[in-house]
Amino acid sequence: QLSTVTQAFEDHIPLSQLIPLATKGPCGTEDGGTIGPGGVRGANVGSSPGASQPRDADKVRIIAARTIANLAAREERRPDIVGSLAQLLGVLQPNAGDNEKNGNGGGVSNSQLQRLVCAAVANLSIDSKYQGEVVRLGGLEALSHLSRTGRDSQTLRMCAGALANLSANALLKEELTRKGIVETLVGLLKRVSHPDVSAQVARGLANWVVGTDDLGIGRVLDEFATSGGLTTLLKLGGNREADLTVKKQVGTAIYHTLKAFPGMVKKQIDESENGIQPLLEMKKCAEKEVSLLAESCLNIYNSEMEGVVEAAAP
Repeated sequence: QLSTVTQAFEDHIPLSQLIPLATKGPCGTEDGGTIGPGGVRGANVGSSPGASQPRDADKVRIIAARTIANLAAREERRPDIVGSLAQLLGVLQPNAGDNEKNGNGGGVSNSQLQRLVCAAVANLSIDSKYQGEVVRLGGLEALSHLSRTGRDSQTLRMCAGALANLSANALLKEELTRKGIVETLVGLLKRVSHPDVSAQVARGLANWVVGTDDLGIGRVLDEFATSGGLTTLLKLGGNREADLTVKKQVGTAIYHTLKAFPGMVKKQIDESENGIQPLLEMKKCAEKEVSLLAESCLNIYNSEMEGVVEAAAP
């Protein structure tokens, strides 16, 4: 019943009211005023000095942002949200303040708002029709900044999820690669060890690798080499405590890279700290899909090794 009521509310709420409520100023009201009916900011009428009006206003922002994130998951409401995407992305920009910076002690943390906006962008970017608009309006730059500066693991999970969705778009891969999406994903993987974040980053790298043949052999491998992408993935895959979802994504990424460029990838594996040991560890995994992916990688690797030996023979 609750979900029915929620959907009925979402079906009738005008986004023209929700967007300003969710994106107006830094988290914590700019003037301490209340949010009146229709999202109009007014004075603290009827309040006593020291009343927690900023906190109430922050709660309104969070509710509005949560509703927008839910609407972004619904295909029929996405076109409406795209029109206000620039305002939403503004919440993720470097100059978006938080309570610590603005002195709004006791208010709702800006990370909560950023988490919900990231969720909205991730839900919107599931649909390939809107991924180009996200990139065009500076979504990649905003998400990349947040990936470098964010501290909340769930916010970073949503951020990485949005980046992973964008990575799957074949038409955008050249632009995304040029703008450093691989470095962003690898940097996030190195900076944050939370399994939920790692799973989304590994998915993003796997999405980027699959179908990158048109970018050229040098471009693809250079990105992995200069950013440490392949060695980072190998290390993650060889971690016995890593989440199975992470291992699947890691196996997918390495397999497709090896399949496309066996010689160059073999060289990177050989030069990595642990060589093929991570793949051997993945092969022992009880999850059949992970084990088969690792076995396929090792088969390609060994075939390439045999080719090198044959070439070296007199």
